[in-house]
Amino acid sequence: MNPLDLVGPQFLTFWLAGGVAVAVVTWLVRVAVGRSPRRATADEAAAKLHPTQVAYLVGGIERAVEAAVAGLHHRGLLATDSWLIKQTDARGEILSPEGVFRGCAEPARLSRLEQHVLRSLPSTMRGLIDGAGSSAIVIERELEEAGLLVADRTRATWIVRLAGLAWLGLGVLKIGIGIAHARPVAFLVLLVALGAWLLCKRARAPRETALGRAVMRLMRERHRSLELTATTAPAQVTADEMTLAYGLFGHAVAGIALMTLMPSYQVALVAAASSTSSGTSLFSGGGCGGGGGCGGCGGCS
Repeated sequence: MNPLDLVGPQFLTFWLAGGVAVAVVTWLVRVAVGRSPRRATADEAAAKLHPTQVAYLVGGIERAVEAAVAGLHHRGLLATDSWLIKQTDARGEILSPEGVFRGCAEPARLSRLEQHVLRSLPSTMRGLIDGAGSSAIVIERELEEAGLLVADRTRATWIVRLAGLAWLGLGVLKIGIGIAHARPVAFLVLLVALGAWLLCKRARAPRETALGRAVMRLMRERHRSLELTATTAPAQVTADEMTLAYGLFGHAVAGIALMTLMPSYQVALVAAASSTSSGTSLFSGGGCGGGGGCGGCGGCS
C-alpha cells in the first residue's frame, strides 16, 4: 500500500513510527562513518603523535597554536609584551632544579606549527591562530591518514543524514498532497520542521573516529600526573611535555602571564562572568518583584 494514500491520523502514526526507525538507522550510519580505517591500537597511534598533533586532535587549530606557544615560551624562544608575543634570542635551555638539561631548542625538532609561530612573530595570539590555516590543513590530513579524524567530514555528514532527508521528503510530499486536497496539514508541518531542526543540529558525522577518541582518553589518563607537574612545578617538565600538557588539559597549566593571552581563557572568563551574572540576577529577582519597596519576599501582605 502506498503510504501517501493513508488518511491524516494514519499517516501521522506511520510517519512517526518510521521516524523512530530512521533515527536508529542514522545512529548506525554515524557509528559506521566514525570507524577508523586503521587497525592500530590506541597505544600504537598515540606513540606516533607530536604534542601539537595531540592538541589539534583535542581542540582544533586554536588549541594547537596555544599549545605550541606554551611550549616555545617554556623553551625561552618567545616572550610576552602586553598583548604581543615576540621572539627572543635565547636558546631556550630549561634546567631542572637538579641541573639536568630538560629543554630542546633545536629547530629541526620543532613541528611545522611551531615553526609557523616563530616565523610569524611578533604577533598577537589571534594573529597566530588566524594565520595557521595551511598548518591546520596539513595536521588535519595527517590525523585523517592516521585514522584519528573522520576524512571529508562534510561528505560523511550528508551520508549520515541521507535516511533522515528521505523521510523528511516523504513528509513534505504528503504536505503538498494535503494542501492540494484542502486537508489540514498544520501538525505535520510542525513535525517536519522539528525533524529538519533535529537533523541539522544532531545528525552529523563525528569529528574524531572511535580510534581518535580512544587515543584522547588514553593520553589524558596516562598523563594525568603531567597536568599537576606542569601546573605546580613547570621547571621539571620539558618543553615538549609542556606542549602536551597544554594540548590535553588547556590553559590551566600555563602561567598567569601567558594564560591571560590565550583566547580559550578569555572565552572561559566571559562564560564564567556571564554565568555568575545570570545567577546573581536570578537570586536578586527571586520571583518577588526584585525586592521592590516591600522588603523583598517579606512585605506587602
